[in-house]
Amino acid sequence: MPVRRLTWLLALLGGLPTLDLPGVHALGDKLGRNAEGDGLAVLGELLDWWLTRIIRRAGGGGEPPTAKEGAEEGVLTRLAGRGSLDRWIDLWEKTARPVERAEALNLERKQVVLTLFGALARAAA
Repeated sequence: MPVRRLTWLLALLGGLPTLDLPGVHALGDKLGRNAEGDGLAVLGELLDWWLTRIIRRAGGGGEPPTAKEGAEEGVLTRLAGRGSLDRWIDLWEKTARPVERAEALNLERKQVVLTLFGALARAAA
C-alpha cells in the first residue's frame, strides 16, 4: 500500500471529529466521476481497514499500543475512545454500500467521498 495514500488518509482521520472540508473536497475532486482507476475502491478498502482496527480497539481487542506508538496508533486510539463500539460498528456496516453502489451505478464519486467523511466525523463526535 503506497505510503502517500496512508499519509493523506491519516491526515484526514487525525483531524476528526473536525472535518477538513478543503482536504475532503480535494480528495473528492481527485476521485471524481471522470477519474480513471480504482481510487474509490481503494478508499473504501482503506476505510474498511481503519474502521476494523477502530472497532477492535474500541472493543478492547486488537493490537495493544506499543511504547513506540506512532501517529497512526495515536489516531487509532483517540478515535476508538471517541465513539461507542456500537456507533463504530454501525458506521462500518454502512460504509461499504456507498462505495459498492457508486462503482456499480457510476454515481458521483465526490458525493460518496463527502458522505463517507461526514459519517466518520459524526461517529467521532
